[in-house]
Amino acid sequence: MWQSLALKASALVQLSNYGDYAIQGVLLPPHDAAMHPGSPNIRHTANDHWLVVRGEALKRHGYDQYTGLATYLMEHECYSGRTFSKGDDYIFGCAGGAETPGSPGVWRRMGTNHHIAKVLKQLTSLHVP
Repeated sequence: MWQSLALKASALVQLSNYGDYAIQGVLLPPHDAAMHPGSPNIRHTANDHWLVVRGEALKRHGYDQYTGLATYLMEHECYSGRTFSKGDDYIFGCAGGAETPGSPGVWRRMGTNHHIAKVLKQLTSLHVP
C-alpha cells in the first residue's frame, strides 16, 4: 500500500511514513509459545506478497525438515539468489547441506534479514517526487 501512495505522492498533502512488521505478526506470541514448538516454517518476502512454507510437527518429524523447505523455497520464483542477503545465503546453505537446519529462531532471523534487504531495495528504487 505504501508503494502505491508513494507513486502518487505529488497528489498527496503529505506522504505517510513507511513502517511494517517484517515477517512477524502484529501480536507477540503467547508467553508459553516456547513450550509448543509447532511446525517448521520459513517466511519469505516477495515483491508484493509473503511466501510461507511449512513442515509438519517438529516433535514428530524433527528439524531436518528445514532442509526440504529451503530446497523448495530456492526453486520458487521469489527466491532472490544466494547473494541477495545473508538470509538467502543461509537458505542456499541449508538446502545444499553446508548449513545446519537451524531452529525456528534462526529462521525468523534469516527471514527478517531477507525482508529488510528486500524492503530497502524496493524503497531505494522508488522515484518519489
